[in-house]
Amino acid sequence: MRTPRGRGRDVSIVFNRAAQKTGMTRVKLRHMGSPYVLGEEDPFPVFFPQYIGRWGGTQIVGIIGLYVKPFEDWWADIVDLFNKNTKYESPVIGIFISNFQSMMGAPAFFATETAEIEEWAAKIAELARQIFEPGRDVFDIVCSEELAGHGLRSYLWPSVKTYAFNIWLHLHKADIRVPIDLKLLDELRISNREPEYNFLRANYGDVDP
Repeated sequence: MRTPRGRGRDVSIVFNRAAQKTGMTRVKLRHMGSPYVLGEEDPFPVFFPQYIGRWGGTQIVGIIGLYVKPFEDWWADIVDLFNKNTKYESPVIGIFISNFQSMMGAPAFFATETAEIEEWAAKIAELARQIFEPGRDVFDIVCSEELAGHGLRSYLWPSVKTYAFNIWLHLHKADIRVPIDLKLLDELRISNREPEYNFLRANYGDVDP
C-alpha cells in the first residue's frame, strides 16, 4: 500500500484502499459524483469524503448520507429538465461524521500512519451502517425518532430537494411526513433551484407534503 505523505491526494489514495477493505466501494452515482457506497440493496449509505489540510498532515472528514435510488432518479429527471450539466447533488438525508462522539477529534495523518487511516475507514463504515443499515425500508427510516443517537432533523436541512422528497414520499405513502419545517425554505434557498421549485408547485401543488 502506498504511504501517505500528509497531502490530500496521497492520503485519499491510501484511504481508498482502506475503504475497500471495509466493504466500501467507490461508485459513480447520477448527479452525485463518485462517493463510497455500502451494500447493494436500495436504499444504501453513501460517504462523501473531505480531505482537509492541517499543519503537518491531512484530516479526513465528510458526510454520510442515504441514497434512495427511486427518489434520486425521479429528482434527477426533474433537475435535467432545467440543467443538463448538474455534477453534484447532496443526499437528501445526510450528516457530517464530526457530529458523532466516536468520530470526534479526527487525527491528522502523517507519512507513517497508514494503519490509522485503515482504522479511520473502518470507523466510518461502522458508523454508516449504524445510521442507515443497507436495505432498510426508507419509509421506516423517515419515521424514526432518531438514527444512531441523533434525531432525524439533524440529518435534514431546508432545501427544494427536501421539499421534493416530501412530495415523493407522500405520493407513495400519503401518511408519511418528513419532520422538517418547510417554512424555513426561504427565498435564498429556493433561488438555487427556482425552476425545479416552480415545476413542483405547478405539477404537485395539490400534494400536501
